[in-house]
Amino acid sequence: MKIQNIKNERLNLLFLKNTIAIFVPSIIVFVIILLFTNAYPIIYYMMPHGVTTLEEMEQRFDQGCYNVQMTVPEMKYTGYDYYEDGKRTGAYYYSFIENKCVFFLMQTKNPKPVIEDRVLRGIMLDNSASLEAMLNGFAKDLRLPPDAFYSFVNPIMVSEVEYPRLEIFLVVLLVIIPYVAAALLIVLSVLWTIQPFRHPSAKQLIEFGERRLVFEELRSQMKNRLLQHNYNYYITEEYLVISNWFTTDVIRIDFIRYISRHVIKKANGKQVYRLTMSNPEKMFYEKDFSVESCADEIMTKLIELNPHIDNRTMNVFHLSEPEMMEQETTENAEQQVIDSENVVEVAEEPEITEEDKKEALE
Repeated sequence: MKIQNIKNERLNLLFLKNTIAIFVPSIIVFVIILLFTNAYPIIYYMMPHGVTTLEEMEQRFDQGCYNVQMTVPEMKYTGYDYYEDGKRTGAYYYSFIENKCVFFLMQTKNPKPVIEDRVLRGIMLDNSASLEAMLNGFAKDLRLPPDAFYSFVNPIMVSEVEYPRLEIFLVVLLVIIPYVAAALLIVLSVLWTIQPFRHPSAKQLIEFGERRLVFEELRSQMKNRLLQHNYNYYITEEYLVISNWFTTDVIRIDFIRYISRHVIKKANGKQVYRLTMSNPEKMFYEKDFSVESCADEIMTKLIELNPHIDNRTMNVFHLSEPEMMEQETTENAEQQVIDSENVVEVAEEPEITEEDKKEALE
């Protein structure tokens, strides 16, 4: 008895089918990304980690998390720049943090003497050849012995120039966004299962009135007053419902003013029967059916329920574009042949001379 009651909830089952078509791919994407990120923690290593102290910097560096985000109260320009292909793309700055001199390679074309309260994202580097050369030159400028200078210099430099922006963007685009989207769709699928009237396919019901009330009315009609059902369509006293795996379309029958059926040949050679329903003021809807009888049954029933439908162009035969061009070419060729025959016939008529005219008068 319960199974029979569930089967009678036709509208809920249609929207449940649409929900499953969204839920299954979402759960597959979610599980694949989850397993991938557990095996290869690319998000953990690529996304920047916030640091505030030198100890945190060293911990992240030892863990292999080189991308960091930090706020530096004040940085001073060293006078040394960073060049790529002969063009200045950055400048070296320094700041004292916890009595240690920390160097930063900032991305800039016009270095400022002092940068204050800068929130930067960069990659931590050590044993950099360019940093080594800069430190040796900076030590000479300060007239300090190398050992004394390196004693208060932090060995890790933060480079804004070499921060892997492209790689992080790809991680966000290909991993994080699909993961979050899949999780969101899973949650929404549960909500749509509990409250089917909130499903995206039910949004069209707003055109007929209050969304929830229209859904309940349609559900009641499909349960208790279903007039016709075949293939993937349902007809009640007021609505035509056409459903497939991904969408469910609802059309109010009294909105329809014009209806026609077109035979369409698609690019792959398959022939379909396109049912077109329209009302210049309210709606336009097209649906392709692979079975001709299905489109015919719908048209017949709709005209029976709504006598105001104009069906003077019910059956219209449409060729595919290549066939239409071929037909036009054939017709033009035939017309040219007819014209040429007429010209030949005119040219073969005998010429009438003056003597022929006199003989005719006598």
